Amino acid sequence: MHDTLDTTADLVRQENVARILDCAERLFRHYGYGKT
Repeated sequence: MHDTLDTTADLVRQENVARILDCAERLFRHYGYGKT
């Protein structure tokens, strides 16, 4: 059961990181940093 909790936490963490990276990428594109 502890392993399941750890796996769930890892999945949530990965999902949060992916969401943050996606938002950051959108912000960079919006401000023109994506051109470099």
